[in-house]
Amino acid sequence: MGDNLQASNSSEGGLDQLPLNCLGTILSFLTPREVEIAAYVCRSFREASKWNFVWEKMLPPRYEQLAALDPAFDATRFRDLREFYFHLCQFSLFANSTKGFWLDRNTGGACLGIGARGLDITWGNDLRYWKLTTKEDSLFPEVAQLESVCWFEVKGEIQCSLPPGDYTLSWRLFLVEAYSWESEPVHFTLSKDGLQHIESKCYLTELPGEVPGFRVPTKRQLDDGWVEYDVGEFTVGSDEKNCAVRFAMVAIEKLYWKYGICLDGAVIRPTNLKAATRVNDDEQTVHEAEQMRCQQDIPEYC
Repeated sequence: MGDNLQASNSSEGGLDQLPLNCLGTILSFLTPREVEIAAYVCRSFREASKWNFVWEKMLPPRYEQLAALDPAFDATRFRDLREFYFHLCQFSLFANSTKGFWLDRNTGGACLGIGARGLDITWGNDLRYWKLTTKEDSLFPEVAQLESVCWFEVKGEIQCSLPPGDYTLSWRLFLVEAYSWESEPVHFTLSKDGLQHIESKCYLTELPGEVPGFRVPTKRQLDDGWVEYDVGEFTVGSDEKNCAVRFAMVAIEKLYWKYGICLDGAVIRPTNLKAATRVNDDEQTVHEAEQMRCQQDIPEYC
């Protein structure tokens, strides 16, 4: 029965009878992840998925401006837009910079980040209080490890040209035998171009919990041990070419000595994404597609 079904699809108007440009048009309405899955399920879709106009639809608006932030970037060395797209999905720092960007592999959403070295950390240059080091699974090559301070204050600013849409700014922290953070909540602030001002407070430890009178940032415990605190959201309009995002986290009301955290940096990503990852796994979607085809015993009809 399976052989008859395959023959029927092959000879009586299967997808392989459609022109590749028609298949490419169909794929252009999918997400990048769905295109990759389709390419491993169907031979004709696989060929159509190589067309440039398919991946041009996957790239976010203003992607040229984002790529141009890296002076060492050269788009001419890529064979096609598909290869260009997946290169942009790899997180990389701009040349001689503490900032970087990447595209979310599954959606094409533009993400930006700034590492601890690029932030304004009070007493950050004094090794008695802070030191730069490395840590496994961090997004950035260096993290700032807090030795001990009573005046905790970190500020940052990112000036960029983001595609229109809603974005979330998140701090990335790692708590290692955190001490005295239950004595005072951390005050988070965020603003875009001096507007859309957002404030929130929370204790970095589990207790005592919420702070009366303040919104609580969303807290996510990632599998690698890092914790992301979503400070808030801001919107980039279609007529905005550039924007300046300023943000801070402070704990200076009660001057207790605090220690036991590592600061990776801050990231900006589309609000509909769950979390920022170091690098999107290039093989994950391929494995998902192959497993789906094998588990369902789907022959390649087209």
